[in-house]
Amino acid sequence: PEITRRKTAQAERLVAALAPYRGVVQLPEVPAGCLPNWHVFAVLVDPAKRDWVISALKAEGIGAAFHYVPLHSAPYARHAPDIACVELPVTDRVAASLVRLPISAAFADTDCDDVIAACTKVFERLTS
Repeated sequence: PEITRRKTAQAERLVAALAPYRGVVQLPEVPAGCLPNWHVFAVLVDPAKRDWVISALKAEGIGAAFHYVPLHSAPYARHAPDIACVELPVTDRVAASLVRLPISAAFADTDCDDVIAACTKVFERLTS
């Protein structure tokens, strides 16, 4: 419960601080009645800008990542006859857009401040 509480507090700070950038970044939305454990905090950006966003955040000292390769497009799946023909356009779009931001129960408030400051700087550049 303490880990979830700490990560939830960070996630809420991130969502509130990054809300002004909703035009260029899709923030996580928690459905009513749900309580995520915030194992991952991810945002979605224009797929054409995703790699730039990750690089720009890394240049600011923030270890952002793209997160995952969808299973249907993993090397094994591309050669498996039953999977190779599967088309999942929503999955592909999300995977191409997803930027995972760091979140941790071990973070101090200043660590969350650093993530917010870097994201603000990078997302501000996306708006111009």
